[in-house]
Amino acid sequence: MNPIIRKNKIIDALKLELRWHPEARLTDLYKNFFQDRYGPGHLVEDVDRAYNYMEKEVKEAEHFDVPDLLPLGYHQQFFRINLRLLKEDIIPIEIFFPLFLESAQSVNPPEISEWRAEWDNILEVIREITPALTGFAEDEKAIEEQLQKGNYVGHHSRQYETLYHPHYRLLDSSRANFLKKRYL
Repeated sequence: MNPIIRKNKIIDALKLELRWHPEARLTDLYKNFFQDRYGPGHLVEDVDRAYNYMEKEVKEAEHFDVPDLLPLGYHQQFFRINLRLLKEDIIPIEIFFPLFLESAQSVNPPEISEWRAEWDNILEVIREITPALTGFAEDEKAIEEQLQKGNYVGHHSRQYETLYHPHYRLLDSSRANFLKKRYL
């Protein structure tokens, strides 16, 4: 991808994420871009356990983030689908869960070395656009240490979880668009 186009797409992705989550930290931005490249595949090792966990989360969650569908990263390969849609029976879990599993199998994740290079490009743009994020230096160091250990999975900050109640699952863009057309 042309570097100028990539930079503009990264800026657009940052603006979108920060529009919905203005108090996001660097770790939360990392997770957004990471999820766009890796999808939900790292979550689904045991199908029954994944279903039971989702069902429990839907049942127990009382507060939900907005919006209902949020495209991720600058490739926008994946969307966060708000579990409020399942809780309120807008989308039946019996329809949603197989789509979630299919999405998990649809991703062709990059090698960690490729991801590190991509993250470095993203981080350069973040530094330029939003250098005043809370805990930037601390989060940057923690992400780098994690990547040096070969661990690329990101997690939301406590601040993000407290403020935004992120109860969602990832679907690839084609399955997310299918649900949007059929149920929303």
